[in-house]
Amino acid sequence: MYFTKYMQVNSINNTSFTGIPISEIKVKGKNSIYKLYDISPKDSPFLNRMYDSINLKKNYPGLSEKEYFLWQGLLKTGVENAANSDKKVLLETYDNVPCGILNYIAGSKRYNLSYIVTFPTKPKEKVPCAGQILFNELFKRFIPDSANFIELQAMREAPFSPVTKYLRLGFKMHGGDSISEEMSIGKDGAAAALAKQKEFLTSKVLSNQPDEDFDKTLHLIDELA
Repeated sequence: MYFTKYMQVNSINNTSFTGIPISEIKVKGKNSIYKLYDISPKDSPFLNRMYDSINLKKNYPGLSEKEYFLWQGLLKTGVENAANSDKKVLLETYDNVPCGILNYIAGSKRYNLSYIVTFPTKPKEKVPCAGQILFNELFKRFIPDSANFIELQAMREAPFSPVTKYLRLGFKMHGGDSISEEMSIGKDGAAAALAKQKEFLTSKVLSNQPDEDFDKTLHLIDELA
């Protein structure tokens, strides 16, 4: 699981339930299909319903109350932050069940990764490579763009050691405070990460796709119970 710093944002109340599919991904040795979608503020009602369907304690038992609090808070704010029109938002699914969300700002000089949160779709099972797949798409967008680096703030005490995971991806540490570590990655680091990911990820770009009706194609966790 991957986590960035918690921030307060405004609530949302739009009404649409669609998204644009952009790629299908497979993990080496696995039969499951991952799919990524571009979504916008109009898609917020589905994300709110998705959030309400997720019971982290039930689906991933064994963490401390503080870890659940941080995970739940980051997930909630990541969903709410998708209503910000300045953000670009990716939704990830695993066999047609949502398993992750990423939102970022693409500036001319830098990308700011606001939130990336992944979550299980079945009890006691992490989704393999869910965070790697979201970063894979982010790196592919970043490398040909004019921005020089991607920056983020990684929570120090969030579950699953996010700072360590970012370091393994190639991010560098730049200090911070007791809550979060400021980190960044440049073009060379992102290219190196993509080269490593080619060893276990294959993707198919889905071009010129129409909006997909999430109510018809996706399943929420509580609907599978």
